[in-house]
Amino acid sequence: MAKPGSRLVIDQIAQELEVSLIPVREALARLGAEGLVEYRLNHGYRVTPSPTVESYREIFIARLALETGAIRHAPTPVDAERVQHLREINEQIGRLRPSRSYRGFHQFVELNDAFHLTLVELSHNKTLLDLYSKLAYGSRTIRRLQGRGVPDLAQNVREHNKILDALQQGDLRGAADAVERHILAGMHRFLRGLGPT
Repeated sequence: MAKPGSRLVIDQIAQELEVSLIPVREALARLGAEGLVEYRLNHGYRVTPSPTVESYREIFIARLALETGAIRHAPTPVDAERVQHLREINEQIGRLRPSRSYRGFHQFVELNDAFHLTLVELSHNKTLLDLYSKLAYGSRTIRRLQGRGVPDLAQNVREHNKILDALQQGDLRGAADAVERHILAGMHRFLRGLGPT
């Protein structure tokens, strides 16, 4: 695994993986979109520096603004099909077992990302959705907490259920308040779990 700040040479990666340059370029562009690598003209790609506690706090606050705004401005009645989809995602999260393995943690991050992205989709606002996607919260979470697992799995499921209950009742204000409580509680748990940076 490349260290933060280290240079990524496309030719070298392609040679090591025994593939052509095209899939390596595509992979690096994708990683760039997720904020895991950065590209500078005439310098190429580098692994982005590890996020700081402050940068994580900023991501959580951005999520707070985008997700609560998406819920508060969602058209009514609430899209029942999407709410059912959210319920199914949360049930899948609830069936996960706490794991420190990459696969176990990655499953949680993917499902949690899908849950929160679907919440933003309730707004039917493409601009909000694009902004939310650019946060790349899941990728950044994996990067920092890899090997530590998800100690608050059951708490996440309970907090998601409170959001869902409000949505099913058509209570957008209550759902937005539940999202706010969930994100702030998650931020405190996450930052507490980071330890030294």
